[in-house]
Formats: sequence, structure tokens, C-alpha cells
Amino acid sequence: MEKPPQPMGVREIAKKGGINPGWVSQVIQRLEELNYLVRAEEERVKLVRAQHLIEDWVEFYKYKKNNLHQYYCHAKDGVEIVEKLKKVQIPKGLAYALSIQGGAYLISPHAVFQEVHIYLPGNPDERIKAISFWEKALRLEKMERSGNIFLMEPYYHYSVFYGKREVKGLNVVSDIQLYLDLRKYPLRGEEQAEHLFNKKIKPLLEKR
Repeated sequence: MEKPPQPMGVREIAKKGGINPGWVSQVIQRLEELNYLVRAEEERVKLVRAQHLIEDWVEFYKYKKNNLHQYYCHAKDGVEIVEKLKKVQIPKGLAYALSIQGGAYLISPHAVFQEVHIYLPGNPDERIKAISFWEKALRLEKMERSGNIFLMEPYYHYSVFYGKREVKGLNVVSDIQLYLDLRKYPLRGEEQAEHLFNKKIKPLLEKR
């Protein structure tokens, strides 16, 4: 969605996404049935109606499927937590990415926020190490409720890190992933999602 609508084949898509070609083929078939893909030359497919697809995707996507570890970080608000994160010496091999309001603050700030969400690695062994790292680096206190920082085990572990980028020294999920996470987030998420869509995503889709 974030790139020009160049026709692509099954194996090319699978390689870019790091997923099984058989699964890609099934998804392509379903998207064709829903008129989101058209066939191009040499068994390649091309995405159409991208904005409608995003809205349909939002209806099925649920960020709460991620397993959340809730903590308290000593900070007055979400901005201060993000600023603390910038000062942390994060190991190069550590897989992580900010999303929801913390990620939006780095990409296109709009709403006041109190909570920061960080995706953990999909690999269980790497995830355990990552949790330990964040707990020590930020001096986190484990909470049952009323936390202000959330470490998220990704339910959609193939897609959440796709297209992540470094912004102001921190990794942030792609604009599409950020939009999906924000849309159903209860604390001013839809407001921030609309701002992100108009500023970042809509111009890209209009170019298509």
C-alpha cells in the first residue's frame, strides 16, 4: 500500500513479507474475490481500491489480540516516557517498535497521551530477553492495571515489524500498522488515526 502499484508475483510477495508462498496464494485468491486485486501480466497481481481495503482491514483488526505486559514508568506523561526511551542504549540486535500514541508522537504528533506501547520480538526466546532489558533499562514496575507503558507480544507477528523505520533515534512501526493500532485504541486513538491518515497515508494513496 505504501509503494507504487507495481504488479507482483506470489513468490516476490512471500519473499518481501517473509511468509509462506502457499499462504500468500490463499490470501491473493480471497482478495481477488473481494475485488481488491486484479491480474496483470505473467501471473502477477496488482492492488486496487487500497483505501477501501484499509477500512475493511480496520473492521477485522484488533490490537487487543496482542498479549500486553503492563508496567508503570516514573514519568509525568507519554512524552516524557518517549524522551526517556531516546536516552536508553538499545542493543542493535533487539527487535522492537513503538506504536499507538507513542509511535504517532514521533511520526505526526496531534493528541495528548499518557501511555506508550512497544512491540516485543515475535520469537519467544528473544522476547524473554527483551522484556528483561526494558524492565531494567526503564526501571519498570509491574502493574495489574493503571500502567503507563505496555510491552506487547505481537499477535500479528509477521506484519507488525514490516516497514518499521527509525525516527528520532527510535524504531516505529509503518504508517499502515500505526493506523490499524490507533483506530480502535480508546484514548483519543480514532482522532489521532484520522490525523495520521490525512497527513501521511492519504497522500500516498492518492498518488496510486
